[in-house]
Amino acid sequence: MLKALGSFSSKFVKHLSLPTSNVMLQASGFSTWKNLTSVAFKQYGNGRFLSVAQPTSVKPLLAVDNQNVNQTRTVTKFSLKTGKKKSVATVLRRFFRLHNGIWIRRRAGCHKRMHKRTPDEKYNLRQHVVCTQSQCLMLDKMITDHWKKRKYYIDDPFEPYHDRNNLDYVYPYRKR
Repeated sequence: MLKALGSFSSKFVKHLSLPTSNVMLQASGFSTWKNLTSVAFKQYGNGRFLSVAQPTSVKPLLAVDNQNVNQTRTVTKFSLKTGKKKSVATVLRRFFRLHNGIWIRRRAGCHKRMHKRTPDEKYNLRQHVVCTQSQCLMLDKMITDHWKKRKYYIDDPFEPYHDRNNLDYVYPYRKR
């Protein structure tokens, strides 16, 4: 952020006409920049910088109207070129989605300190774990619809697990 502010200051400050009676500049660079931005610029709008002397009816971009709003972070990745939703690469690398919507993963620490483990511990670490329902919903939000479609592989080791058998009823997800 400071690099961006520094490049901004070198390009645009020399073209700025300030009301000099309101500006008290100090000798250091950052405090000078801080005073310039707090006094000279109110809001970036319509492709130009607005001065304090000009009347503005535009709200600041970073102003928070309601302090009691809870922040939610679900889908965070979008393509800058197309604006479409992107899949999170680490989800695709660490987890596997079965056809029935359940996500599985390897046990935590499955590659750590294998020389110290007993054969039983090594066997247990090679096993896969089913994610919880809330984790599955979160992971579904982090990928695109392309990865939710059925994909068929030759000699798929997970083929017996793709369809849920012997389950009469699947409980709905309830938020707490």
